[in-house]
Amino acid sequence: MKIAVCGAGAAGSYAVKRLRANLPEAEILLFDAAPVGFYAKMRLPEYLAGTLPREKLILSAPEQMADWGVELHLGEPVTAISPASHTLTTAAGDYTWDILLLAVGARAFVPPVPGLPDSPRVHVLRELPDADALVKLCVPGTDAAVIGGGLLGLEAAFALQKRGLAVSIIEAAPRLLPLQMNEEESTALLANFINAGFKVHTGAAVERFDDASAQLHLRDGTAVPASLVLVSAGIRANLDLAKNAGLACNRGIVVDASLRTSAPDVYAVGDCAELIGVVTGLWLASKDQGEAAADIIAGKIPAMPPKTYRPKPKLPAF
Repeated sequence: MKIAVCGAGAAGSYAVKRLRANLPEAEILLFDAAPVGFYAKMRLPEYLAGTLPREKLILSAPEQMADWGVELHLGEPVTAISPASHTLTTAAGDYTWDILLLAVGARAFVPPVPGLPDSPRVHVLRELPDADALVKLCVPGTDAAVIGGGLLGLEAAFALQKRGLAVSIIEAAPRLLPLQMNEEESTALLANFINAGFKVHTGAAVERFDDASAQLHLRDGTAVPASLVLVSAGIRANLDLAKNAGLACNRGIVVDASLRTSAPDVYAVGDCAELIGVVTGLWLASKDQGEAAADIIAGKIPAMPPKTYRPKPKLPAF
């Protein structure tokens, strides 16, 4: 059996390791656009803050991944898949497969607010190159604005302040972390951020970004200085490969309880997959789905066990 896995993030990497354990004789190919290997995306704010060395982000470097006993194609993005011919295409050519596992993840979402998508001042924190770019831009005293007061946005805001930037936080909801905290807890959290020197705008909608003056203009008329803008407004599943191949997609690649897509012999897991109408976007869910897919492919379990993932707030200590 030849199994091709597209994506070396949490879902793909954990799937590959479990596949090798389950199917020692199988030929396994692992493709990823990035050459860096498997790293801890959830710890990128620590690296941005300067509290975690870059090398500590790496969970498995390419040379370590080679010990998994798989054929590595790192830095070789897959550009097309064909369920009909059981092939995939990269710049290096075509590869055949018996089973295809899509673990192509998601990208950070930048809202189509006038001035945001095209400005070189606007950044996201999703991949290691994003963090590398932000670290280089962290000049003490720079005015920065974080759009999004969710968990990642608050962690990123704290990281930028640790680097010496003057940080404003802009959250559309009337309070911080309304899904994770009750009103009393959220009020206390807001007070902590304000006391720590952050400017916080809740119930605030961004109307436009003026790149020339480096200002975010809010709907209530407030102008927020922002030589650097970090957008933390959620993710969108990477669907191009699946859509171009004719796979059923909604918010993610639609899969059943066995993590199968609408095409025979094609599975999807992690941030790109929509299971029971949900794209989780969580590290633990990606790990669990990757390992479950490996067990399903090996015939060890029939379906993904139903689970509820509720992340606990991991916030900086003030």
